[in-house]
Amino acid sequence: MNAPRRTSPEIGTYEVTTGCVCHDSGWCERHRVNKSDRLFYLCQTRSDLFLKWEQNQGPRQHRNENPRPKKPPATGPGTELAKLLKMPLRVLGSLWRVNVGSGCLTCYDYAAEMNRWGVAGCRERLEEIVDRLQEEAKLLGLPFTRRGASFLVRLAIRRAEKQERLAADDVVEEVADPT
Repeated sequence: MNAPRRTSPEIGTYEVTTGCVCHDSGWCERHRVNKSDRLFYLCQTRSDLFLKWEQNQGPRQHRNENPRPKKPPATGPGTELAKLLKMPLRVLGSLWRVNVGSGCLTCYDYAAEMNRWGVAGCRERLEEIVDRLQEEAKLLGLPFTRRGASFLVRLAIRRAEKQERLAADDVVEEVADPT
């Protein structure tokens, strides 16, 4: 029996070699994840990744079914990093013809986690955060440098720290002058 064949404008014609039964990229009800064209292709051709999705451990897959926020919380290092990455990701995504939008929920969840860690926690986890950015860039097929990513994470931490100081100053002013 021959494996089904699919055609993609970016990839060409290929054989489906996994148990994937989806017909297009986007929301996958079976794996409960939004798959870009590239992730859809990988799900259909890479049995190792298909198995990870089946085990609820695949790329961009969440282990809980709770609704995810559409935006990261208003303040913190994660929010600042999301702001710094927003435009470059759009530009790179269009240059490399990669749909970076499908990763946003995962990125916002991670931004929220970074915000919970706070400035000090993110400083301690700098390498972990850079590793996470590298994984996402690899999944999307985007160029990546650790030095550049490290710079952006440190810049996001400094911006969040500045916001914390400004917010603390506002509280001090309110306490000193309650009118």
